[in-house]
Amino acid sequence: MIIREITVGELPGFVTSEEYRRLEPKPVTEERAVSQFHNPRANPADTALVYAAEGDDLLGFVGLLPDFIQGNPLLPASSNTGWWVHPEKGRSVAMLLFARAFQRCNRRMFLTDATLRSKEILQRTGWFHFSEPVEGVKVILRFYFGNFLRKRSASRLLVDMADLADLLLNGLLSFLPRRFPGAEAFQVTEACPKDEKVAQFIRQHNQDELVARRARELEWILQYPWLQAGDPSGTVHYPFSHYTKSFRQQLLAVTRSGRLEGVALLSVRDNHASLPCFYAPPETRSRVQAVLLQYLLAQKADSLTVFHPAWVSFLKTSKIKALYRKKLVRYSAVSGELLPLREKFPVLQDGDGDVIFT
Repeated sequence: MIIREITVGELPGFVTSEEYRRLEPKPVTEERAVSQFHNPRANPADTALVYAAEGDDLLGFVGLLPDFIQGNPLLPASSNTGWWVHPEKGRSVAMLLFARAFQRCNRRMFLTDATLRSKEILQRTGWFHFSEPVEGVKVILRFYFGNFLRKRSASRLLVDMADLADLLLNGLLSFLPRRFPGAEAFQVTEACPKDEKVAQFIRQHNQDELVARRARELEWILQYPWLQAGDPSGTVHYPFSHYTKSFRQQLLAVTRSGRLEGVALLSVRDNHASLPCFYAPPETRSRVQAVLLQYLLAQKADSLTVFHPAWVSFLKTSKIKALYRKKLVRYSAVSGELLPLREKFPVLQDGDGDVIFT
């Protein structure tokens, strides 16, 4: 067995190497490697990947995404971006790999979307301080029986019947009152991260965030996505998300009479929406949220998933005629070295860590 460490600067060469070609499954995709190489918050010498292999068999790996706390280069940290071991061959190396990655980021690690199983394991190490479970909600906005059955490889006849039902039922939805009073005074347009007004607005509204991504990071994320969309043939065998039928991201600006009132990064994967980043002042936040929700309805998004407390509260009290609301939970944590900073900057955006890419 060998254990290898790959730095950010080594990633592009690694994914074109003979060593990478032979490994099955892959410990990183080419898209993730290229994106990480261009991470504006990473140094070439930062560790991005630790993996173990026996011959050509990948036993397990731990990924790291270098970052800064509050965008400050003097406060480096890394988020965990994947922890996988082979279900039979790699069980003995799981903690060995994680411990190695933990040391390589100087024990300055945070988790934004840990599973319950990971939480149970890591709590026993004493390395991390887990916050209270983060409550989220998924709001179903339209019928999508056809796509639901299509993903489960249902028969063609059944899928066709479900598609027809979706068409009829969603047609009836169009008669429901789904407009918000006063929304017509606002405009939603696609924004450019390089726009100084947008960049300044983001800086003004991320002062209490742990990660506090700025326009420069959002530009990188939009330019170097991790997900491939389209035909899956020829894609590599990778244990985590790397392919989907459709995926798009947009930075949206909400304005009224030319004044910027809100900014949001919208992700739509297979017609299911999320908001990895959202910025708005408290005094106009609910109106901006109403406008964005109406925008999603006009775009015919099937659902919206959020964990941001302001959005969860808004959707719980909103009069929108949702088909169904599903409660969700996820777990976040920081290592002991980062705990004082988490207490000072307590806010996490829905997309912090690697979540923004998927």
